[in-house]
Amino acid sequence: QDARVPFVPGGVEPIADAAAAREAANRYGLPLALKASAGGGGKGLKVARSIEEIESAFETARREALAYFKDATIYAERYLDNPKHIELQVLADKHGGAVHVGERDCSLQRRHQKLWEEAPAQVSETVRAAMREAGMRAARTIGYDSVGTIECLVSGNDFYFLEMNTRIQVEHTVTEMVTGIDLVREQILVAAGEPLGFDQAALEFRGCSIEVRVNAEDPAQGFRPEPGTIAAYREPGGPGVRVDSAAYAGWSIPPEYDSLIGKLVVWAPTRAQTIARLRRAIDEYVVEGVPTTLPLLRALCEDPRVIDASYGTSTLEAFARSWQAPMSGVKRRDLTPTAKRRTAPRLSALRRESANAGGNTVVSPMHGLVVEVRPSPGESVSEGHVVAIIEAMKMMNEIRAHQNGIVKEIHAAAGSAIEIGRASCRERV
Repeated sequence: QDARVPFVPGGVEPIADAAAAREAANRYGLPLALKASAGGGGKGLKVARSIEEIESAFETARREALAYFKDATIYAERYLDNPKHIELQVLADKHGGAVHVGERDCSLQRRHQKLWEEAPAQVSETVRAAMREAGMRAARTIGYDSVGTIECLVSGNDFYFLEMNTRIQVEHTVTEMVTGIDLVREQILVAAGEPLGFDQAALEFRGCSIEVRVNAEDPAQGFRPEPGTIAAYREPGGPGVRVDSAAYAGWSIPPEYDSLIGKLVVWAPTRAQTIARLRRAIDEYVVEGVPTTLPLLRALCEDPRVIDASYGTSTLEAFARSWQAPMSGVKRRDLTPTAKRRTAPRLSALRRESANAGGNTVVSPMHGLVVEVRPSPGESVSEGHVVAIIEAMKMMNEIRAHQNGIVKEIHAAAGSAIEIGRASCRERV
């Protein structure tokens, strides 16, 4: 506010309980975002689109905030549907020197976490200039030093401050590719008290860069996290291709951490050339043994909204829903050979596990840690009722009853590990 930076309508006071969250919805309107004050990376962020969803969204956001950040403080703000998520990279020293290092478009997200990031952002020059001016004004107002990212939501020619990440980010790579600046090196130097060795006029922006996140997830099953062992692994290469990863054949991806396997980053002189290079690199990237986001990312390279950069924050999840059930809209040539071989067996194995249980068993669709089991034996549940919450790869997942019934047995306990296809509870109809 002091720096005159526009921000999304919302409150600055903590939301104490579901009743306060409902008051915030009445004040700021729906949909309402309930967000962890100490959060980031989409963790501790839940959206309520109706008053009936408020309590569940608040409790889940609070639970995630405590689990991930050891701080259950939640605040509320109006949730904007399908804006662009644009972030401004800043770099400042301890001597008053500060520069911006351009913008990134991080709008292609699932679960409020990014899968595709690119620089420069495809926004109007009016918005670009206003964001840069406001971002630098904010950084100087708070006396910031270090690398940092000022994240904004852009709707038309309006932009709103969202949050500031006071750290390096996964997607810093695309900024490095278009500027030639090693941001990690600069962060270390300014932390050590060194002044910036350049000013704003010295920075040049060349070409376009796109980063995609190769995650151990199954996009066809709602981006379900899939820890497991990598059977084969081969990275792409060539001019303008960069891979940041520690993965290798034989590595077992653990369920306790984020699902990120690697970052595929490409650069070319124009955006069209960059997307073409990304297509080729994805086709050459081999990860066998676990489902990954690679087939979906390859399909995105052909989507008109990606080609013309008109996509927003709700584009990816809508695209995935239309893409998943019988791989609709995706030609077989759009999939890597690895993807063709691995999808069907995993889904059929899960169906067999459910069928063997007689149809009255709620099974876990993923490996993970049981955070909470809601019902007790003898309790009635309705279709869609949350029966358990499972944490898998740093995501809280609600497991819901597939039919009405009365709980007969509980096969899982809070704090215990559970495997994919294992029963969490059994109903009698």
